[in-house]
Amino acid sequence: MRNTNLDLLLYDTLTRRKRSVGTVSFGGGSDIINYYSCGPTVYHYAHLGNMRAYLFNDILVRVLRVIDYKVNYVMNITDVGHLTDDGDDGEDKLEVGANRENRTVLEVSEMYTEAFKEDIDILNIASPDIMCKATDNIAEQLSMIKTLEKKGYTYVISSGVYFDTSKIEDYTALSGVKLEEQMDGKRVSVLDKKTASDFCLWRFNEGITSNRSMSWSSPWGNGVPGWHIECSAMGHKYCKEGISIHTGGEDHIAVHHTNERAQNIGCYGGDWGVKMWVHNAHMMMGEKKMSKSSGDIIRPSDLDELGIHPLSFRLLTLQSHYRKQMKFSIELLKVADKLYKKLRHKISTELEFYPSKLKLDLDHEDIYKERFLEPILSDLNTAKGLSFLIELSKNLDRYSKKTASIIVSRIEEIFQLDLFKIIDDNDLNLSSIPIDVLKLIDSRKVAKENGDYKEADVIRNRLSLLGYKITDTSSGQKVQKITI
Repeated sequence: MRNTNLDLLLYDTLTRRKRSVGTVSFGGGSDIINYYSCGPTVYHYAHLGNMRAYLFNDILVRVLRVIDYKVNYVMNITDVGHLTDDGDDGEDKLEVGANRENRTVLEVSEMYTEAFKEDIDILNIASPDIMCKATDNIAEQLSMIKTLEKKGYTYVISSGVYFDTSKIEDYTALSGVKLEEQMDGKRVSVLDKKTASDFCLWRFNEGITSNRSMSWSSPWGNGVPGWHIECSAMGHKYCKEGISIHTGGEDHIAVHHTNERAQNIGCYGGDWGVKMWVHNAHMMMGEKKMSKSSGDIIRPSDLDELGIHPLSFRLLTLQSHYRKQMKFSIELLKVADKLYKKLRHKISTELEFYPSKLKLDLDHEDIYKERFLEPILSDLNTAKGLSFLIELSKNLDRYSKKTASIIVSRIEEIFQLDLFKIIDDNDLNLSSIPIDVLKLIDSRKVAKENGDYKEADVIRNRLSLLGYKITDTSSGQKVQKITI
């Protein structure tokens, strides 16, 4: 049972209105959120445009946990089936990546999966509770296709097993566009399909795909799953009661999520499915989005080389509403970097970390809720919440040090900007600190853990005499060399 009456309103793409998250929760106490997010196709590095989506997910999951929901956060890793045109045409992206790198598909998928994990860590994006690979769940995908076949939703042609979209009465409900308008101008890449909107569930080894390195046996012939079936199958496997919130980029609405929804309806009817669909808009560089095909990509790990702190990009994303296209340029990122470093220096040098669970007096509790939490709970208005944080940092004299610190700690539960950590050229790596100093640092840590704050202060003073400043932060002790 949740310990708060606070709830979050989110815009549901299907119903085209804001809905309370409480209406899509599960569990006896209505406190469980099954959360499924479309993850990366691991044939190349994820870039900052991709990261906009994962930062949105990170903020949303953190907000849900702050208001006491138990979140089962599932993200898929696509390592088979995603073709280069996002539909039923082109080559498998993993095969393309393997040819480009002169590696096996397995080597490529493992390399870029690890790179993805490293990049989200750089941006303080928490890892999902479950990160599931399509290739680890082939049996579940085959089982779902068999069920769809038994219920009359499939047909077989020379290239594979296809889903008959004419069997779904409201097939385009998610996009809100009439089928003929949605398919206008699109060529039928597979000539034997009944209609242009029908999509592949299982692709046979034939034509340009006959020499692929990945292949599995099936009742219909050897091949690989289509792109859309993995999310339906893994969503059902890891969210047994149903999916409370399903997220993805706005480009997923018309094809991937529309087809995923059709599969769910065909297989489970009204017994299982997605209760709320939430989509983020793209990050735009001028008139186009950042894309791997254009070659103009920047990874989180590239930012240090540009003299930009990676968390400055996190701050930049907070300035835009997730449903609005986000403008991006190096110039805008540099402005955000300047703001971030100024904000972090102010907070880290003038405030001190206090646990966010500590109580505020009623007046300041109201200020925190009205100026920060309420905008966040109204469809994630992070820009308004960030404005309050910046305003607070400029007016610290209006608050006691403890009050301001608690408010910032609460904001940090969601924003994760490392504001209590000092940015300084004198920050030290452990390898550069003398052993006797390291022993004192460890002794102080033990003293604090044991509640012996007097001893901790004595050790702090000894370290100061040795030329080292030690600062307590939310992530532990920060050590700096004192310069005169």
